[in-house]
Amino acid sequence: MEKLSVAYVNEIAQYITTIFKNNMVIVMSWGFDEAKASVYKDMASLEFSVSGFLYQGKVIVSYNQGVDYFEIFTFEKDSVKNHDTNICFDELVSKLDVIIETTDSKSESYHLAIKNNLAQVFV
Repeated sequence: MEKLSVAYVNEIAQYITTIFKNNMVIVMSWGFDEAKASVYKDMASLEFSVSGFLYQGKVIVSYNQGVDYFEIFTFEKDSVKNHDTNICFDELVSKLDVIIETTDSKSESYHLAIKNNLAQVFV
């Protein structure tokens, strides 16, 4: 496998970040933090941490250049907990939201959880 250049890895990480910026409210609801460019499984990636309602921990979004799709990895301790493949750029945020935050953003239980969380923050 050809080694990925630092410039290419940074370019892909920036591209993923741009996708996130177009959906900033959703991304910030995950507790998005500590983002950095990285290489994972020989793919240019963006690694970050989240503290959502459904998942808390490290997430890696990798660009699989061979198929022109993204892959999502979440972890439990140091092992891969979840691995999703063949994700288009326009599905990336919604797929991550289902993994990290909620399976149904319109549900009453999700809105109640948000309300309770905000009540704790603004006490």
